[in-house]
Formats: sequence, structure tokens, C-alpha cells
Amino acid sequence: MTTDALIEVGKVAGAVVAVAAMLSVANKALRSLRRLGHLADEVLGDGKKPGWGQRIESLETGQVELTKLVKGIDHEVRPNSGGSMRDAVDRIAQATGAHDS
Repeated sequence: MTTDALIEVGKVAGAVVAVAAMLSVANKALRSLRRLGHLADEVLGDGKKPGWGQRIESLETGQVELTKLVKGIDHEVRPNSGGSMRDAVDRIAQATGAHDS
């Protein structure tokens, strides 16, 4: 093989290595863009599930509803002006003598 042929083979090999390196970099860039797309879908919502804002709003609404429920239960299990379930149980216990034991 002549020197010129070896130089041409070297050029081709260098070009192949350069193209492979560019493809590798492009692949990594596409993977990063894909991940950013997934993050955007999580934050904004993607049609299948709501975004972060809607999820937080839903949690806040649920928390308000649970707070109301717990307050209602708390009102019933603590003695108050005679209208709670606890007051009714205490009256039954006194009437039957079960409160003494």
C-alpha cells in the first residue's frame, strides 16, 4: 500500500470516528431532551394525569374536607352542652349504673 493510500484510509477512519462521536453526543442530547419532556409533562400535566398545580389544589381541597370531618367527629366525642354522642353515652351509663363500674 502506498503512502497516499494509507493517508486516505486514515482520513476515512477519522471521518468514521468523528461521525460516531457526533452520533453519541446527539443521542445523549436527545435523551436529555426526552427527560426534560417527561418533567414538563409531570409539572404541566399530560392529559392522562393532572399537573402539579392541579394535584396540589386537589390535596388542599381534600385537606379542607378532612378537617371539616375531623372537627365534626371531635364535636361528637367530646362532652359539650348535652347534644354530643359522648353526652348521650354518659346519660345512658348514668341511667343504667354502668358509669359506676
